[in-house]
Amino acid sequence: MLSGYSWTTFDDLALYLLRQINPSRILDIGAGEGKYGRLIRSGGHHDWHLTAVEYEPQRADELKAMGYDEVLSVSAMALLDRPADIYEVVILGDVVEHFRKSEGQDLLEFLNYRSAYIFIVTPESMPMSTANFYEGHNSLWAPQAMRWHDLWAHCRNGQMHFYLLRGLLAGRDVPLSHLVQSANSEEFMRLKTSPNQTGHRRSLELHDHRTRDIDPHNHELLWTYRPA
Repeated sequence: MLSGYSWTTFDDLALYLLRQINPSRILDIGAGEGKYGRLIRSGGHHDWHLTAVEYEPQRADELKAMGYDEVLSVSAMALLDRPADIYEVVILGDVVEHFRKSEGQDLLEFLNYRSAYIFIVTPESMPMSTANFYEGHNSLWAPQAMRWHDLWAHCRNGQMHFYLLRGLLAGRDVPLSHLVQSANSEEFMRLKTSPNQTGHRRSLELHDHRTRDIDPHNHELLWTYRPA
C-alpha cells in the first residue's frame, strides 16, 4: 500500500492490546513509513517477529532499519498466494479503505483463517481521490460492514474506527472478552493522549455472535466451535 498519513487516534490502544496478547508473529499490511514497527520496537518489544507488507520496494531497507524482520514488497492481495503463512496478529492501519469493498472483504475472510487477532483502523467520511486508484479512499467500513464476523469489538472516536476481530487460530488464547474488559478499565481510554482524538472517553464494544450448542449431557454447558 502506498504510504500516507496514519492517524494516531488508536496507537495507544493498539500497543496496549499487543502487550496483552504478546504475539510471536505480527503482520503489518500497508506498513508505509513503519509506524507500527516504531511503536513496537520503541516500546521495548524486540522478540516479536515483525513482517511488513509494503508495495513500494524502495521502502524495504528503511523498514528493516526500523526493526521489521521481513518486508514483503507485494500488494496486500498477493497474500492470497501465500496461504501457508499464519500470524498471531495482523494489523491493517489506515489501509482497508483503499481497497474495493469486495477486495477488502476477500482479504479479511482469508486472514480470519490465518490469524488469532486482526486490528483494523479506518476512517469514515474522509474523501480522498487521486489518479492512482489505491492512493484514494474507495470503501467505507462502518460497523455494519463487520457483521459477517461472529466475534469482534469496535471503538469509534470522531471519524476513526478501531476494530478488533478474533480470528480462528488459537494464538496465545487470550479471550476477546478479556481484552475488551481489560482495555476499557485502563485510564488512557479516558484521556486525550493524541491530538487526533476528540477527548471523549473511548470504549470497546463487544459483538459476540458465535454459533453455540447446548451440551446434551449437561445443559449448563455450551459448545462453541472457535477460539474465544
